[in-house]
Amino acid sequence: MCKSTKNNKYIHQLFLICALLYISCSGAIDTRKYHRDTFTQATTSATTDVSIAFIHTGNTFSSESMIFDGGRTFCSHETVFVAVLVKHPQGTFLFDTGLGENIDEQFADNCCFHQMILSYNKTQAASTQLASHDMDIKMIIPSHLHWDHASGIVDFPHAQVWIQKNELLWAKSMFPPHVLPKQIHPRTINWKLFSFQDIPYENFTRSLDIFDDGSVILVPLEGHSPGSVGMFVNFPSGRRMFFSGDTTWAIEGVEIPTQKAWLVRCLVKPDHDEEQTRNMIVKLHWLSKKYPHLEIIPAHDGKVYKKYSSFPKFISK
Repeated sequence: MCKSTKNNKYIHQLFLICALLYISCSGAIDTRKYHRDTFTQATTSATTDVSIAFIHTGNTFSSESMIFDGGRTFCSHETVFVAVLVKHPQGTFLFDTGLGENIDEQFADNCCFHQMILSYNKTQAASTQLASHDMDIKMIIPSHLHWDHASGIVDFPHAQVWIQKNELLWAKSMFPPHVLPKQIHPRTINWKLFSFQDIPYENFTRSLDIFDDGSVILVPLEGHSPGSVGMFVNFPSGRRMFFSGDTTWAIEGVEIPTQKAWLVRCLVKPDHDEEQTRNMIVKLHWLSKKYPHLEIIPAHDGKVYKKYSSFPKFISK
């Protein structure tokens, strides 16, 4: 039986060789091919105090050229696995869970090839880090149910897991490497199905204000998976963050804009629907142009997270 490895050097060398041989024919996405979004006047600050913390559960390193089209071959990129802890007077919850306590056992369901190309370095699970801080997690909102986001769900058996029906049905029909059975099939998981309301928010046609106070707004980000979601966090000071899940793996994907690396798209087909994903990337690009101070945080971009302190420190304004 093969085991998960830490940044298998042979696979990474193969990636580098392929990247050197590959001449990109699909650099930046041509935004002119997409209908220009209209924006709805939206609540951009909240009256309720909210705070967030970033719980790092692991990482891995690869060439930037393996992360997004146009990335530099000899520039290292850190991919991180993070759970976002959100504290609100009405409840404390996690947005994604990162790598859970049983990630090695879960990950063993992959074939040897996928174990090598998707290898990781784990640190401490979110549940372990939270245990000594008296944090009662009653709700989890996964951005989607891929293995590196859903791994820690089973570590919180008393939490409600908010998910759209189409995402749950899709995940339960999927196989490794995208979705791992031990993460989503246990009967102890308390799934709570939710639906978006037909209330426009920014350049999204639907949204869900989960506390009804403008502090935490969910929006649909279909494409990477059928029911992917993003999360706006609005602070009373006017500061705003947007957690964009895996629509892109790096902020360059939003800024350029460009999609995930060609070679990785060929090897593991990371996006459920590539055209929907490209459309969503363009949507996020326009969002970033309209709001230059909006802090857009892709789920895995290590250099973005380096700007912020980690749990147990909180951001509250």
